[in-house]
Amino acid sequence: MIFIAGMSVAVFFEFLLITKKNKSEPDKILAFWMFLITVHLFLYYISFTGEIYNYPFLLGTISRFDNSYPKSYLDSLIQPDVLQ
Repeated sequence: MIFIAGMSVAVFFEFLLITKKNKSEPDKILAFWMFLITVHLFLYYISFTGEIYNYPFLLGTISRFDNSYPKSYLDSLIQPDVLQ
């Protein structure tokens, strides 16, 4: 399934960012962003397979994610002095 492949890639990139030496602030933001993408894809996967109905507290969580979290990463690249 494409969701599992996407989660694997997101976890791999997050691992690379976490183990990187001399991490900058944009690296930390991107690692957190990759974590959110992994969670988001996992929620889509369990929704697609129908497993989400076994965990009713997760039913409304997919719509909670939006595309605003890449904005903080882009802002940190454009204006790095604002974060300090």
